[in-house]
Amino acid sequence: MCMDISSKLAAFMAEKRLSQYELARISGVNQPTIQRILSGETADPKIGTLVNIAAALSVSVADLVPGGSARS
Repeated sequence: MCMDISSKLAAFMAEKRLSQYELARISGVNQPTIQRILSGETADPKIGTLVNIAAALSVSVADLVPGGSARS
């Protein structure tokens, strides 16, 4: 099954026990942007946003995108 970005992000946040606010603080991506990704409103975030979020979660950008990693 191929998970979308919102599902993958939610799973990584749960795994790391991070709230939207905590992820925003450590990634430098504002919380409303994270919320829009999680809700599916933003299904194709900018690469810079993904890079910052991935770095904050200690994962690769490929881990966040659909079909981008064996971890999905």
